[in-house]
Amino acid sequence: MPEKEKPLAKKFIEEYSWVDPWPPIHNLSMIMAANERTTEKYFYFYKEKVAFPFMNIIKKTDSIMFASLDKFTSMAKETFKDYWKNPKKIKEIMDEYNKHDSALNEIYKNLTYNNLDKTDINELIKESRKADVAAWMADGRSMCSIIFDKDLCLELIKTLKIKISESRLEEVWDTATIPNSDSFEKRRLLYYLGLLKKNLSEDEIAEKCDYFYGGFYDVPNLEETKKKLKEGYKPYKENENLIDLTFEQSEKEKIERNENFDRFFSTLNEGEKKLVAYIQFIMEFRDIRKDVYGKVLSVRYRVARKMFKEAGIPEEYIVYYTCLEMAKGPDYLKKNKKKIMSRENGFSALMHSDNRIEFQEGYYNENEKLMDEFYLEKNKSHIKENEIKGQPACSGKVIGNVKIIKNVSKDYGKFNRGDILVTGMTRVEFVPLMKKASAIITDEGGITCHAAIISRELKIPCIIGTRIATKVLKDNDLVEVDAEKGIVRILKKVQN
Repeated sequence: MPEKEKPLAKKFIEEYSWVDPWPPIHNLSMIMAANERTTEKYFYFYKEKVAFPFMNIIKKTDSIMFASLDKFTSMAKETFKDYWKNPKKIKEIMDEYNKHDSALNEIYKNLTYNNLDKTDINELIKESRKADVAAWMADGRSMCSIIFDKDLCLELIKTLKIKISESRLEEVWDTATIPNSDSFEKRRLLYYLGLLKKNLSEDEIAEKCDYFYGGFYDVPNLEETKKKLKEGYKPYKENENLIDLTFEQSEKEKIERNENFDRFFSTLNEGEKKLVAYIQFIMEFRDIRKDVYGKVLSVRYRVARKMFKEAGIPEEYIVYYTCLEMAKGPDYLKKNKKKIMSRENGFSALMHSDNRIEFQEGYYNENEKLMDEFYLEKNKSHIKENEIKGQPACSGKVIGNVKIIKNVSKDYGKFNRGDILVTGMTRVEFVPLMKKASAIITDEGGITCHAAIISRELKIPCIIGTRIATKVLKDNDLVEVDAEKGIVRILKKVQN
C-alpha cells in the first residue's frame, strides 16, 4: 500500500519553521495567488535575501493564503535605511516602479474585448504573461510599502540613531500619517467622472474601469462591471452638474489638505521633515499599487475566460487555475479539464522562494488545520484574556457586536449597520461593509494598510495589526473598541 502523501502545510512548517507568519489572508483565487511572484528575480532591488514562501489553499469558495512577514519587514527596513542615507532613493524607486507599471498599462489598454475576439488565443496568452511579469516587477518594487508602523519606525530611529525622541514621535505621528494625497477611491472616482465627461459609451467606460473591481478572488465581466458602475456612481449619471461640482470640491479639498500639511510641516525640524516625507511616500506607494493588482487580474481574467470558453469549461472554475498552467496554452487546459474541475474539492499550492512550486490535490482540511495551529503557536503571546491589542488607525471608542467577515460575497448578508467589522485585512470589496460599520478591527497592520486609510476617510474608529482578532473573537461577541489606546476589550463572549 503506497505511503500517504504529506500535506503541503507540513512541508511549509518543516522548511520555514523560523518565519514570523503574516496574518492569514482569505478569499484569494489560485489564478491570483499561485505563481512565481515570490521568487528572487522579482526582488533583485533588495540586497538582503530572505526566504519568501507563500502557500494558498482553496476549496469551493473558501480559500486562505499564508505568507512570511519576515520578507516584508526586511524590505521595509532596507528601503528606509537606504532613503535615510540618500533621500533621492525615492525617485529611483518610483522610476523603476513606473517603468513596469507603464508596461502593464499598455497591455491593459490594448487588450480590449474587441481585440480579444480577433486575436489568436496563443498570442493572448503571451500578452497575459507579459502583463504578469510587469505586474510582479512593479509589485516587487512596491512591497517595501507593505509594512510600516509606529513600532517599526521607532526601531529604525533607534537603530540609525536619528535624533527624534519617542515622545516627539508620539506627538507628530497622528498628523504625519494623514495622507496628503487622494486615496485610490477618490482617484478612481475622478477617473470615472473624466470618462463620463468625454461622452464615451457605457461599454467603453466599463472596459476601462473593470480593474476597479478586480478582487483577489475574481474579476467581474463587462456586464457585471456596468452594473457595479451604475450602482456605485448612480448620482453622477442622474445629475451631470454633480460631476463638475465634484471636480471643484476635490480641488478645494486638495488645496486645503496641502495648506494643512504645509502648516504642520513648517513646525518640524529637518530630521522630522525627512521622516514625514518618507511616511507620506510609503502611504501613497502602497495605495497606488492597488491599481497594478486590479489591472493584471483583469488582463488575466479576460484571457482566461476565452480559454475556458474554448475548452468548454464553465468560467467559475478559473479560480482554481494557475498562471503557470495558463502559460501552457489551451491544449493543456482541454487535456486536464476533469482535474481542474475536481479542484473545487480541495487544492493547495506551495510557492518557494527558489522557484519551486508544489501542488496538491485535496488535503484542504488538513492543510488549514496545520497552518492554523502553526499561526496560533507563533502568536500565542498576543492572546490575553478578554483583551486584544493592536495599533490605532483612526481614533474613537465604540461598543458593539462583532461580525467576522472573511469572504464578503458569502458573509455580506449577516452584517448589519452598526456592527463591528472584524477581518484579516480589508480590500476594495470591503468598502460597502466599512461604510456600515461602527468600528473596524483587523489582524493585518501598518499605516499603509487599506483599513487604516479608508477608516480615516470615513472617520470610523479602527484598530489594526491585532494579528489574532479573527481567531479569538466570534460573531456577536460584545466588545469595546478603544481606538485611542489600540485595545479591544471583550465585554461578553457568545457561548458555544
